[in-house]
Amino acid sequence: MTVKQTLGELQQLGIKICASTLNNYLSKQGLQKRVMQLKPFITPAQQSKRLAYAVKHADRDWKDVIFCDKATIKTNGAVRRWVWRKRGEEWMPDCMGPRFKAADKSVHVWAAIWGDGFSELLRLDTSESTSARGGFNSELYADQVLKGPLWTIKTTMELDDRTPWLLHDGSPVHTGGPAAAVIEDEGWQVLDHPPNSPDLNVIENAWAILKHELSMLPRRPTNPDALFEAAAEIWETISGEYVQVLVDSMPRRSDAVRIAKGGATKY
Repeated sequence: MTVKQTLGELQQLGIKICASTLNNYLSKQGLQKRVMQLKPFITPAQQSKRLAYAVKHADRDWKDVIFCDKATIKTNGAVRRWVWRKRGEEWMPDCMGPRFKAADKSVHVWAAIWGDGFSELLRLDTSESTSARGGFNSELYADQVLKGPLWTIKTTMELDDRTPWLLHDGSPVHTGGPAAAVIEDEGWQVLDHPPNSPDLNVIENAWAILKHELSMLPRRPTNPDALFEAAAEIWETISGEYVQVLVDSMPRRSDAVRIAKGGATKY
């Protein structure tokens, strides 16, 4: 709970107190002012789906699951929100705030990771988009991703007598007619990934590393081509060991979701 929220509740009770006095009191109670952790907003229905998913896949072997998604190579300037809490309380519901998806029309990329490997960074091309807003749609996903790198990954794994499972979210880009047709034709096994659950798709951690490294560049690229080139170079530095660590964390992530009864986790 923020100081502003606390002041509002006190005023409703007829208690008048200034922010500085409240800050001093909270500090004496052992609470510390920290940046509020942001997580995707989870509805009760989504929470139920997350819990069911975690229970269903509690004993899954994740090494043959292909974790994939698209990302935007430009971090948003998020506003920091502060909250008073005690040590170890950063993941309590009252100490977190919802993070809603933000629109960003920067360069879009796609990649995949799995138990013992990862794909190259793919730049998504929307120049021939037929969608109303000219964005990346199901048809482009089918042509550029499913028939491209994902087909190669799937074929390679099957040659090694492995059964690849595809993990992507339920976005219309992934589930629309053109993509659904290719998925069926190619015989993909698809995991029932719950909505608003980036903590259950470990590629999100890889995206975080990529975006952090981009933000640390001495001089940020000023055009889309240079931005993608820099991102691709950074992506190539991600190690197979790191990818394995991410995939190996899936059982712990599922446990955390079950413990939280489908709510937000620290991942």
